[in-house]
Amino acid sequence: DPLTETQKTFDIHLEHEGTSTETIQFTVTPVYGFDPQRPNMLLPTSDVWSYSVNETGPFVMPAAGDLGSTKKLSITLSNLDADLDSDTIATAGIIVVDVNARYQNDPLVSYTVRLRLDIDRIDDVTVALAGTDSASAQPNDWATFSYSVMNTGNAPASFKLECNSENNWNIRIGDSASNSLTFEPLSQGEFLFRVVSVRIPPVVDGDPASGVTDTVFCQVTSLDSDQLEHSDQITVTVEPLVDFKVDITDQYGDLFGLSSLAPDRIVSNGDRFNITIDITNSGNVELELDIEVQESNSDWWMNLKYGDVFDSNYHTINVASSQTETLTLDISVPIVADMGSVNDITLIVKKDMSNIKTNITSFRL
Repeated sequence: DPLTETQKTFDIHLEHEGTSTETIQFTVTPVYGFDPQRPNMLLPTSDVWSYSVNETGPFVMPAAGDLGSTKKLSITLSNLDADLDSDTIATAGIIVVDVNARYQNDPLVSYTVRLRLDIDRIDDVTVALAGTDSASAQPNDWATFSYSVMNTGNAPASFKLECNSENNWNIRIGDSASNSLTFEPLSQGEFLFRVVSVRIPPVVDGDPASGVTDTVFCQVTSLDSDQLEHSDQITVTVEPLVDFKVDITDQYGDLFGLSSLAPDRIVSNGDRFNITIDITNSGNVELELDIEVQESNSDWWMNLKYGDVFDSNYHTINVASSQTETLTLDISVPIVADMGSVNDITLIVKKDMSNIKTNITSFRL
């Protein structure tokens, strides 16, 4: 049993059946692997094996029946790679040694016996999650965790890793597009490392909200043993997503577009503009946004309106996830404005310094 033993001892009974005293040469071959399907071949062993004999000879033995014509010997086969303290066990298979006794002065008088040791197959696996049993990502992104599978049995084995989402979110293992992966046969002590990715769905009607969790169930099974199974649960958490878009249109429905520098708009004295500013929260958390309008020419009349609040160029608004809030900006070109004069109107929508959108539009006479 490789789980409890690293060596095996065979007792040999050597008996001289000749009629006179002879010197007996006793030899043992090296340890070889043996395949019953190829009985005429001796193979190298996967592990390092050694043998030892309690007495090596040669032995001077009297005629059969006399005192000393029999001898008890023991041969011990030891696996030098096995170490039960570190859970390193002998590789499964069959090993053999040939033991030969012959007359030293007449090699034709000999006898050979083959000793065979069968090492039982042990199926075992060690599965490890790199880091913790949790992962997180923002919506429309991939949460990842790492899985390693090691064959801790004593024979080549194939394993299958399969993961399923409680919320039916998309899962892929490694470079595949599948939620299951069959590992190539792993040798004893060999391991493979794979990344498991779970896709957080994009935000639709506010879901998935920040803090929502999904439980991913992962199972490792052996293709060689129905009894071998390992399961884990990983919690995937949705991270906050701060994202919003700004659409700016004039009273004719023409879109300004939000960019660092919008195209100039040609105006005339006395023109009035009614500009609509739609701010949509496309993230998964409620946003508090600061909206500010600045102008380079204070001779022009300008008013930013939100709800019932007038005569202000600055507002702070709250926008729920997947909702849109609307502001209006009224601009009046003075009748006495000089031809060729310019007023740069700057719209700033800011959550913080990392989440800011700006539009600069030049109104030119």
